[in-house]
Amino acid sequence: MNTRNLRTIAFAVGFVAAGAGFAADKVTYEDNVLPIFRNNCLKCHNPDKMKADLNLSTYDALMTGEVVAGGDLDNSLLYQLVTHAEEPNMPPKSKLTDPEIATLKAWIVGGLLKDSGSKAVMSTKPKVDLALDPDSLGKRPEGPTPMPVEVLALDPYQRTERTSISTAIAVSPWAPLVAIGSQRQVLLYNTDTLKIAGIIPYPKGYPHSVNFSANGKLLIIGGGRGANLGFSTVWDITKGEQILTVGDDLDSVLASDISADQRYIAHGGPDRFVRIFSTDTGELVHKIKKHTDWITAMRFGPKGKYVASGDRAGGIHVWEAEPGGRAASLMGHRGRITGLEWASTNIVISSSEDGTAKMWNIDEVRPPSACAALKTATWSPSVAIAAPHCGAPVAAPSAPLLSPATSPPPASPATMASSSSVPTGTAKSTFGTPPTAKRSPASR
Repeated sequence: MNTRNLRTIAFAVGFVAAGAGFAADKVTYEDNVLPIFRNNCLKCHNPDKMKADLNLSTYDALMTGEVVAGGDLDNSLLYQLVTHAEEPNMPPKSKLTDPEIATLKAWIVGGLLKDSGSKAVMSTKPKVDLALDPDSLGKRPEGPTPMPVEVLALDPYQRTERTSISTAIAVSPWAPLVAIGSQRQVLLYNTDTLKIAGIIPYPKGYPHSVNFSANGKLLIIGGGRGANLGFSTVWDITKGEQILTVGDDLDSVLASDISADQRYIAHGGPDRFVRIFSTDTGELVHKIKKHTDWITAMRFGPKGKYVASGDRAGGIHVWEAEPGGRAASLMGHRGRITGLEWASTNIVISSSEDGTAKMWNIDEVRPPSACAALKTATWSPSVAIAAPHCGAPVAAPSAPLLSPATSPPPASPATMASSSSVPTGTAKSTFGTPPTAKRSPASR
């Protein structure tokens, strides 16, 4: 046997041995955790005697108890109890040995493997409570200005031969920091030094939306891959940590935002759904379909009560974060909504590819139920004026209801604004002159 064959065999044997060693290092429920439960826990937590409604005798029964969270010791109640970090201490009259606790820790951190052939189950629940005290909203955050100080890489994760477009941009409300979306990464620039302050990786796709939280500490990134995957992630820029990921959409997220109290995340994209997630659980709490085209803009109000969403056709809707109902529909733009911002708790400012920016007072908007009534209303001049703003066009009758001699003159904008029956979604102010050219191919 020649030397080359001997080397090949030796390599193969070493590879198999390494693989066996790797498999042996896996901590699983069947091989490592169940024996600990048998010796310490199953007398009180079995199918016939389930104290605290907890059965630890099988993997499936344990997982339905929601007492362990893959990869997250802080949110694994079972681990907190057996380490006596929380009460009631378990077991009640003794404590697991240090090797037993280390085994449970390795099992949870490793993703709650059932056996050597199973896949890790990692928790999507945030590792920290993101919700803020309502009294702190709108105030300058205490402590140092939130900046990424030596917590993020400064070298790009993705390099290309040619430069590309910036896919999104956001400015911190308190720090000299700008976030710019790029190819599979988000660049953070210090606006005082004009140097890179940190780079956040986004390996699963392209970031199409970036927004800072109201206190400037968190950055929410929405994106993904077109016609394949969409999600939003939340990063703590002061620690350089990703703390939450929500969404598993079938298309890329184009617009996302986090509420001022950090209790909700909202995002949307080409599938036209507005999805609202809880940051407490990471779960979807509302899925709303009202838009008639791609959702291209999303912005929460300053108190987190409302969230506004805009689409490619120029439509804007305002939603209640809880319970998720529609508060207003703002119809007046003739092109893609490119941006939304709240000037106060009831004033929304929108910009569009039609070349205008509009200011809306949602307190003066007719409620959705009034708009619904217009769909079956008998034609009249007032209905004809109000209907288009409600998204419910009503055709005029073949013969006018009033003769030309008795028809009132058209209401002036000033008269309409002062009237008690302001049509739904009438903008308080409009800036700019709409272009006469057609929409650009990029906006279609």
